Amino acid sequence: LRLFKMCSRILLQNGEFLALQDFFLASLEQFNKEKFFNRNNHEEKLTLLTYLVNCSYKNKEYKLSLKYAESLREAMSEYDAFLEDKYMFYYYNALVLNYGETDIQKSLKVLKEASQNEVIISIPAYSSFIYLNTSIIYFQIEEFKLSQKNISRLILQHDFVNLDNVFQFQVYLLQIILKVELKDFISAKEKVKTLLSCYKKLLKDKIYSVDKDLISIINDIIDNKSVEEKIRAFIKTYSDTINPSRTTVIDYFSWVKKFLK
Repeated sequence: LRLFKMCSRILLQNGEFLALQDFFLASLEQFNKEKFFNRNNHEEKLTLLTYLVNCSYKNKEYKLSLKYAESLREAMSEYDAFLEDKYMFYYYNALVLNYGETDIQKSLKVLKEASQNEVIISIPAYSSFIYLNTSIIYFQIEEFKLSQKNISRLILQHDFVNLDNVFQFQVYLLQIILKVELKDFISAKEKVKTLLSCYKKLLKDKIYSVDKDLISIINDIIDNKSVEEKIRAFIKTYSDTINPSRTTVIDYFSWVKKFLK
């Protein structure tokens, strides 16, 4: 088990996700063959299945990821389900992410189900996950009012200010984008000023230059300026150079392309 953890860590650090997935599959098969898992180390089994689910998703093997999400769900019920609550979020997270790529409506259905689960809603960070992902899905299907409603609920949570600073920034930026889509330009302009002021230090970091340039494009859209040249330069500059380990709540490039004629 120690060897498994060490190899997993090395492959993960090197970003070798395909090799990592193969390693997880082989390890699971070997552990099961040897009847290694029992009640005392049951959490190790659940952790391995969670890793396999996430790694398959990372490799865009959504069917495989969903298959092992169901294996995780079954395993959660073993030994009187004593670890079910601890892993419930990971199960829902897997369904939401995979269906978000393959079946938007199913993803929304799962989010609604998760929002009624007592374990999920009892933990603020999990509630944030529900509001954010619901907002993103509505954004993807261009239901911008519903998207804005959920992002507002997320921001209004009393513990939102305690969440990661970069995550907060991403959420506020999505809120501005939604206001642009809803043509609420006055409010969008005010929030851009607030964002630039509150996250001045963060935006000085080169890793966030893509966000800074996106905000510049948003400002021009708000001011009804021509943005095509700036957008083409934005895509050319960042589409191949953006840090692949850095995630954003929405795809910036897909959004700005809407403003190209």
